[in-house]
Formats: sequence, C-alpha cells, structure tokens
Amino acid sequence: VEAELAAMDAAGARLLTFDHPEYPAILRHMAAPPMALYVAGEILPRDDLAVAVVGPRSPSTHGREAARRISEGLARAGLTVVSGFAAGVDGLAHMAALAAGGRTLAALGCGLAVNYPAEHESLRRKILESRAGALLSELPMTAQAMRHHFPARNALIAGLALAVVVI
Repeated sequence: VEAELAAMDAAGARLLTFDHPEYPAILRHMAAPPMALYVAGEILPRDDLAVAVVGPRSPSTHGREAARRISEGLARAGLTVVSGFAAGVDGLAHMAALAAGGRTLAALGCGLAVNYPAEHESLRRKILESRAGALLSELPMTAQAMRHHFPARNALIAGLALAVVVI
C-alpha cells in the first residue's frame, strides 16, 4: 500500500471510487463501471460531453488527416476528445484536441506510473501541464501494458464517450 501511495504521489495521481464526487458521472451508466479509477489531471463535469476517436497504430496518410480534422472539430465544438493514448490515431486525437484548445481524456492500458508508449512522454506532460484533461486507468500505478489489459481500457474509452469514431 505504501508503494502504491508513493507512486500516486510521484505521478500527481489520485484514486476516485465509484461514489467519489469527481468520479465521471457518465461512467455510472456503464453495465459494469470501474469501482475505482486512478486519475492524473483534471476531470470536469463538461467532460461528460465527449466523443472517442480511435484507430490503428499505423494509420494511412488519409487516416492521420481524418483523425486530426475530426478531433480538432470536436474540440472546437466544445466536446472532450477521449482516446486510448496508443501510438497512431489515439495519440493524434489527443494532440489535435489540445492544438484546437480543447480537452482530452486518455484511458491507459497500464498504470499511470508507466511511461507507455514511451513516444508519448511529451504528450503526457502536455495534457497534465495544460490542465486540459486527464490520464485515467483502472490498473495499479506500476501495472505494465499487457495484452489482457486493453479490453478493459477499451470499455473505459467507450464508457467515457457519447459516441465512438473509428478511423
């Protein structure tokens, strides 16, 4: 427990239980909502108006442009962009939302203390430093990205969003 608390403190994270006032209200409508979420950054009530943008890790040029344009448009319309923080379309969606002055929520398939994917270290900092969103995970702080973690991460993405756009 002490190691988990120390990792949370180092990452600026907190644990929101299902009954916590900051727990995203939209998640309460899931068939099996997470009982607790680790969160770094800010979740605001307006983040309940969100659309997820997801897609491949190696998108085509057209896919990259579509992800950017759709995410920017959603952010400019006042919607929060949700994605899975993976390489490719997910990262592009987060970056485009921030570039448009919008908000973004990143659902991780690992613990918040794990720098995965490593190429998104600057994106992670930008989300947190800009106070324009949050990183979220159901997993303990140091849980590594493993294949069996991603179905729950994907359910979290869908649960945070009113709609999902697949590029």
